[in-house]
Amino acid sequence: MQKIATLLLFCALLLTTALQAQDPGIRFGFQASPTISFFSTDDNLINNNGSNFPGLKLGLIGEQFFAENYAVTFGIGFAFNQGGRIAFEDGRFVGAPFWPDTDKGVDVPDTIGVNNFNLKYNIQYVEIPVGLKLRTSEMGYFRHYLEPHAVLGFRTNARGEVQGDGLSDIEKINIQEDVNPLAFSLGIGIGTEYSISSNTVLNGGIYYQRGIIDATKDVDNGDNAKASINTITFRIAVLL
Repeated sequence: MQKIATLLLFCALLLTTALQAQDPGIRFGFQASPTISFFSTDDNLINNNGSNFPGLKLGLIGEQFFAENYAVTFGIGFAFNQGGRIAFEDGRFVGAPFWPDTDKGVDVPDTIGVNNFNLKYNIQYVEIPVGLKLRTSEMGYFRHYLEPHAVLGFRTNARGEVQGDGLSDIEKINIQEDVNPLAFSLGIGIGTEYSISSNTVLNGGIYYQRGIIDATKDVDNGDNAKASINTITFRIAVLL
């Protein structure tokens, strides 16, 4: 899956170069943006208990302007180290199977056996964002912008850790079968563009996106709790 994603990213780079040569209203760039991600749940006894930092978003971004200060934005790239840590803080979870579709091996318990039981997620996605950029007129070399957006993600890797009172931390379990292969989130970003030249722009901003669908199959105890990933991205990009 990861090899396929890398090939898609390479093909996207070739395609964007060709499109940019044909349409001056399109500009493309590259981002390398650190992230902080964490879970939110709909069960007050299953709580976020830690974030994943630093994560990283790496990939291509593009903008198709349909007016001077308005553009459709899009892209493709990788999101590394997404997820966080979920805590099960009530005794009713003791004895419940967790990560039911994962082969956990002989060193990992099959069920929750202690209170304050934690599952830590490290997930990698290929992401395809689509948004709308609304920017100000140029003020000196600067423009400021607002960008509502949606992100479709495809899980390419997922690793887990088991943590709890009286347990030695158990790391690097392959948990792909217990992580939803698709992710979808909505978000908004604000930022600033700085013109280095007539064709080159530095882009910096802060983006927030909230997961809409359940990211995990945490525990098989009949509760069907939903856990979604929220991400804060510190956008660092260059556009040409």
